[in-house]
Amino acid sequence: MRYIVAGDGSMPLKEIGDVPKDLGVSDADELFYVLGAKTKFKVGESLLGSGAFGKVIVAVLDEALAAELSPDLSKGADDIVLFDPEEDLTGEYVVLALLPGPDDPDDTFLEDLVQTALDDGQRCLAMNEQLYDLAVEPGEDAPVEAEPEAAAEEAPDEPNEPGDPVGIPTVAEMEALTRNDLKALAKSVGAKPADWRQKDAIINGILATQVDQGEPFGEPEVDLDALAAEVAEIPDEATDNVTELPVQRPITFSSPALTAPDPDIQIEILDTLLADIIVAIQKCRAELRSS
Repeated sequence: MRYIVAGDGSMPLKEIGDVPKDLGVSDADELFYVLGAKTKFKVGESLLGSGAFGKVIVAVLDEALAAELSPDLSKGADDIVLFDPEEDLTGEYVVLALLPGPDDPDDTFLEDLVQTALDDGQRCLAMNEQLYDLAVEPGEDAPVEAEPEAAAEEAPDEPNEPGDPVGIPTVAEMEALTRNDLKALAKSVGAKPADWRQKDAIINGILATQVDQGEPFGEPEVDLDALAAEVAEIPDEATDNVTELPVQRPITFSSPALTAPDPDIQIEILDTLLADIIVAIQKCRAELRSS
């Protein structure tokens, strides 16, 4: 099997060594590393250094790049060739795509390569943080993530009605889920994350759907104006026997070692509390409706 690694994106170096294991690579397989002007050398060097592939070929997109290869790639490769799609994209192969980040320019070469491979019936995987299948939706040129099979099986027969609150796990529970499980949850609540490849972005998208539902943050069921009028009618004698509590002094930090909590930590704690409150409210509403 030929594994074609291409794209200008990046992947954590500590996870690259697990890629051959996840793919079940043997010494009968070939690594075909396509190198462009912005391709990260370290990815190819790490794959070459794994020793999992029986043969390693570096395919440059421009002849001038052959002279700019890192010493490890130049010496470690079994062959250095000029990329030729008519010759190189034949037989059975798998494309491992290093997709660009959300702030990076589009990689048109990689998009064309994935499109060609999918049209040929070959498998294409994204190789950024973890391996996952790519597909091209009708009318779209850029590769997108394929629908997870598990998510399709577990999808409810009837979609949730707009405005119908959906109970979600806590932030800690969502962080423990796999990315595919998070995607399935996000789609079940109609979330639209800014980046489907990042777990944090998916979690934020899920939380946003709960905050934006209108309940319990919509119009209050209690008539606050009527309540204020009732309070105003309470006679002064009703408060005569109320004992005033002593006013506590605010805590001050006299020692340099005792500093106020970091604002980022406070925000993280508040976000977690907000998510837990939302889940608790949604569960209570579900129990009240079922009773």
